[in-house]
Amino acid sequence: TTDVNKALVSKRVTGNWWRVATSGGQIYFEVGATTKSLLSTNSINDGSWHHVVVKRQAGTGYIYIDGNLETSGDLSGDVQV
Repeated sequence: TTDVNKALVSKRVTGNWWRVATSGGQIYFEVGATTKSLLSTNSINDGSWHHVVVKRQAGTGYIYIDGNLETSGDLSGDVQV
């Protein structure tokens, strides 16, 4: 994509959510009512296709781009969706 800020996928139930979007050309992963989030280190708005994986396991979130771990961090909290 060449877009800078776009929602890619999300799910919301009252008080709980998760969302994956682009923010400034980077991948943004947000979860829960506490609004904890991660932002990738590299931009993907270069006009090329990219394989993006986001994962949350045991309260830790991960963002992978093109098979490489971009970032990980605390995404703990109650997410029921």
